[in-house]
This record gives sequence, structure tokens and C-alpha cells, in this order.
Amino acid sequence: TTASTHEVYEGIGRRHVLPILGGLRLEKLNPMHVESMLSEMNAKGASSAAQKMAFAILRRALHVAVKKGFVIRNATDAVDKPRHRAEDIRPLTAEQATALLTATEGDRLQPAWALALHTGARQGELLGLQWDDIDFEARTLAIRRSVATPRGKDLVKDTKTRSSRRQIDLPDTDPARHQHR
Repeated sequence: TTASTHEVYEGIGRRHVLPILGGLRLEKLNPMHVESMLSEMNAKGASSAAQKMAFAILRRALHVAVKKGFVIRNATDAVDKPRHRAEDIRPLTAEQATALLTATEGDRLQPAWALALHTGARQGELLGLQWDDIDFEARTLAIRRSVATPRGKDLVKDTKTRSSRRQIDLPDTDPARHQHR
């Protein structure tokens, strides 16, 4: 796993698994405890992805515990793996987007906010941009890299998947061009 993936797993374990199951002795852990952890995470609004990760982390840890002889059985074997729930994405309305751009006017990051709104690029993708990623003539932006910050250190890397690498058409925001049409 990468450093950023390890950091995510560690955070999930610290935030969700340990507070709920950390006080139990390993040999006392049973499927009801695992189901209870997932129910509590759900009640607290944890995403289905976080629940799946917590389950996977616990499952892997218990697999190692069985292999090393610390426990006889893996308590997650008797629990159904959490299902993925499609998360509702609520994009900003035109009014909210305008309000955001107005509120950030004069801020040094305002162009980044505008670019994010117009392109849908993620924060790490925007931070990974370099001048050669922009084709001013063709009005396109190439997403090739992303910046992650594992352990507080910036790490520039190629995007995770081939489908993440993409060409984005840039909007025409030049007021002078709009007047001549």
C-alpha cells in the first residue's frame, strides 16, 4: 500500500475501530461486536466506504491473529461485508457557485476555486497542475498528476487510474470575447 493509503487505514482504525472495539480482549471479540461496530458507525453517519474499510482492516487484522494463534476464529467471517451505498452528491447551485466566487474574490486561491467549479477537478489534481498541462490555444487542461499529503509531506504522483488522466475543456470566461459575439 502507498503511504497515503496506509494513512487512511490508520485513521479509520483510530477513528472507528479502536473507540468501539479497542477495550475488548481479542479472544472475547465475536460477530455481534463486529455488527455493533458497523451499526454504530452507520448511526454516526460514517460513509459506506469508511464502513467497508473498517471491516476490511478488522478482517485482515483478525486473519493475522488467527494465523499467529492468538485467536481460534475470525469474528468477521460470520458477518456480512458492508454493502456500498451510493452517496448523494449535491453539487452547488448556480447561485451557490456565484456566492462562492464572490466570497473568494481577491483571495490568492480564487482562481483555484473557479477552476474547480468550472472543471470538477479535485483538490489534489488542481495542486498537481503544471504550466505544460494547460493548452491556451486549444482551451484545454490535462489532468495527469495529483498531490497527496501523507504524513504532512507533499507527494506529487501520477493519477491513480488511467481514467483519472483526462483532458478537460476550459470554459470561455473572457468578457471581451462574449461582447463580440
